[in-house]
Amino acid sequence: MLNHANVPLFRFPAEYEPKDNPTTDQAESMILAMACSRYRLPKVLEIGTWYGVNAANMARIVKPLGGWVTTVDSATPTCPVEKLGSEIPEELKPLIRQLRIDTASFDPLRHIATEEWDIIFIDGDHAYEGVKYDYNSLKRSMSPSGILFLHDVWWDKNPPPTDGPLRLVKEEGSWCVLNMTHLACREEDVCKLYGRIKDATV
Repeated sequence: MLNHANVPLFRFPAEYEPKDNPTTDQAESMILAMACSRYRLPKVLEIGTWYGVNAANMARIVKPLGGWVTTVDSATPTCPVEKLGSEIPEELKPLIRQLRIDTASFDPLRHIATEEWDIIFIDGDHAYEGVKYDYNSLKRSMSPSGILFLHDVWWDKNPPPTDGPLRLVKEEGSWCVLNMTHLACREEDVCKLYGRIKDATV
């Protein structure tokens, strides 16, 4: 059984407000933005670029904080290589390092896992083996105060459209679904969404 938590959402000034995203609802985007706003010089990692809307939303938050976003993906039939990150605005591209990986290569995240991250948002391969690889590759790369999120964990449909993330969190235990969305983080990280680190507010 998964635990659930309702995180109070706060509003950002219009220039930082997350833009609409067909793959992430507004509450999820707000929670990710809140998490990014906690840090001075935040380092954010996204697995699953798609068209780049989430990466751009997080880049708007980290820009005044001196941070940056790294987003990683591989081309798929539904999002070919020329479309990856295509909706990232020009003014935000200097803040976003976009990496394309070969999922057929050995340990494709090995270089990224050597860095330390404040926010990790895993929304890439939703097959159990894929999401487990992403999680296991990156879970030790968190900063001491970092937060790791998984997307598409919880569904109000049975059977769910995809169950890789759900299987993983049930196996790992101690995960919490946020605000009845598809977004989850480790239970120990929920309280981090309420506080902030000194000088880390937009």
